[in-house]
Amino acid sequence: MRKEQPNDSSPHPEQPILLEGGNFKAKDKDGTYPRNGWVFLPDSGGISEGRFYFDTNGYLKTGWLLDPSDGNWYYLDPENGSILTDWHEINDKWYCFSWGAYGKKFGVMYCDERTPDGYTVDASGAWTGN
Repeated sequence: MRKEQPNDSSPHPEQPILLEGGNFKAKDKDGTYPRNGWVFLPDSGGISEGRFYFDTNGYLKTGWLLDPSDGNWYYLDPENGSILTDWHEINDKWYCFSWGAYGKKFGVMYCDERTPDGYTVDASGAWTGN
């Protein structure tokens, strides 16, 4: 499994993800919470190192995400919010997410095209069976 590397614009919170009222947040070194975007977090507190998305209120996003900054679909693990790559079955359908190769950003869902391993996915990103 490949590890996502932080990009230069990603904040690096000092503390791991914290539980607040049933939702997760990450506190930056200056005491603020990341909002509206991707954050790279180190491996700690039971959360694996990786790239996570925080919403407008600073809470960790899980499930489907249409990133307004790039218009791409991602799927964030419902248990811990980590960005998924490779093939995953979600609601009885198979979807493929980039591992950062072949000109696609890390975690981007393939849609209406052929995946690098030769399978066809429709406009919703679901595998067509071909």
